Amino acid sequence: MFGSRKCRFVSLILASCFLSIGAFANASTVKLLHSEVEAYSMRLELIDSAQNNVDVSFYEISDDNTSGRLLLALLKAAQRGVVVRILTDGHIGDNLMPKPLMHYLIEHGILVRERPVNVRYQVELGRSRLHDKLLIVDRKYLITGGRNLQQKYFGIGDRKCIDCDVYVDGQSACNAADYFEERWNELKSGQPELCRAEATRVAALQKHPEWNAMPRAQALEQIAIWLETLAVGPFPAQDLCSSTIHYEALEIDESQLCFMHDCVGMSKRTDGAIAPQIMRLLKGASHSIEIETPYFAISKDLKSILQDAARRGVHIRILTNSLESTNHFSVHAGFANERRWMLRAGIRIYELQGRNMLHAKSMVIDGRIAMVGSYNFDRLSESRNSEVALLVTDFQFARQVSTSIATHRSQATELHLGDLFRYELRESNVSNSVLNRFRRLRIAAPLIERYL
Repeated sequence: MFGSRKCRFVSLILASCFLSIGAFANASTVKLLHSEVEAYSMRLELIDSAQNNVDVSFYEISDDNTSGRLLLALLKAAQRGVVVRILTDGHIGDNLMPKPLMHYLIEHGILVRERPVNVRYQVELGRSRLHDKLLIVDRKYLITGGRNLQQKYFGIGDRKCIDCDVYVDGQSACNAADYFEERWNELKSGQPELCRAEATRVAALQKHPEWNAMPRAQALEQIAIWLETLAVGPFPAQDLCSSTIHYEALEIDESQLCFMHDCVGMSKRTDGAIAPQIMRLLKGASHSIEIETPYFAISKDLKSILQDAARRGVHIRILTNSLESTNHFSVHAGFANERRWMLRAGIRIYELQGRNMLHAKSMVIDGRIAMVGSYNFDRLSESRNSEVALLVTDFQFARQVSTSIATHRSQATELHLGDLFRYELRESNVSNSVLNRFRRLRIAAPLIERYL
């Protein structure tokens, strides 16, 4: 399985990464992971190379074959004495691992915590999430970005997510490990409830809901069989496009890298938190801002910054989802209400077309500052959810991120002020029932904008 040309390519990249610390005392290897196969392969190979620790944090973890193959790699790491820890969000529909699967992982040496625990409320709107996406190996190697642990983020399924990650080694990985440790300790009471009945809404989204109805011993046997089949089964990732670009790994001085994260136990408005840092970067833009984000429900602060930048002549381009490609109609309704003033201000707007969903969260400022991470440009990322990102000040890397955004933008339609009324009559290729629901949401959006 791992003898393919793509996997050998990843092996060579990893080998060069492992050598880079000794060869460049103050440099780190940074690699943009645009390809789904490359992003998944590198995760597997990093876990297989782990000697001491593997820390994993995802907003969503599923029980599909893509997730299962990576969980199998984590189990093998734990069996050889590596300390493996998994953090995930515990809201309904986010952690999709059946309770017997979590039981199996814990029984075989993996530590699991979720946030929050014992979710009893029914209204999820605006609730704070653990939205981080992290894979940290031996405090030396880090992958972060937009991808969750589900097959749709790695090119498999009826509706796929178009995404992007970044690999980095050195001090940034060490900083990410320190952050993970703080988050882990914050959630020390977050032991998953393994005996509680599975919520109906969660079971409906799982690939193996039957495990929940079995006697636990039988379910654990079935899980062991499932994992064994994954070890010899088809590779559980594929590229969305046959012409996917594989970006060159770059050696970048560590002074030009910053692992950005929220401050555990402190307000999201704390000066060192991720949102204030992003706002300062946007305020400092002198000639260009490029943003790709699945959701663009902007706050008053971000709106003011963009308006000021546009007045100063900064060239701004926004790539986000259309009504057809989004998975949150209410958030897109809030964005749709902002389109007219943005176009009037000279901000260029692109909306992805088709069933696949844009999920990448990237930003390039002035062609030299680039950010890739979990941060959506919406109110939840700004004021509620925990977020992480890698900030890189380097012309070459910024060019790579711009190229990645341009590749995604090639599947989008640019909106124009003169055509906006006609565009809004149809709003992409959606049914009349969806369109009518969306129009009602546009009316309601100002009343719920703080939760979008």
